[in-house]
Amino acid sequence: MLNDKDVAGVMKLLDGRVDYWHFCDLPGPRGLSAAALTAIARYQHLKGTVAEHATVAEGYRAALSAAGQDDRILVFGSFLTVSSVMQLL
Repeated sequence: MLNDKDVAGVMKLLDGRVDYWHFCDLPGPRGLSAAALTAIARYQHLKGTVAEHATVAEGYRAALSAAGQDDRILVFGSFLTVSSVMQLL
């Protein structure tokens, strides 16, 4: 996500609905790092397993490899995140 967004608020809304969080570094001056997202998640006592990835592509591939047949992968955070995944499809 971008650092000028309500990251904690978004996490709170999705808490308990996401089992595995794949946080990814987002480049650029406004982009948050996976480590920063993990710190916010821990501060919020977010439910679910957390993994950190250096790129959106790495995080998406990790989510794909871990997902079961009936699982959903939700990509969100910014248009930059979504467009990075769409380029992989």
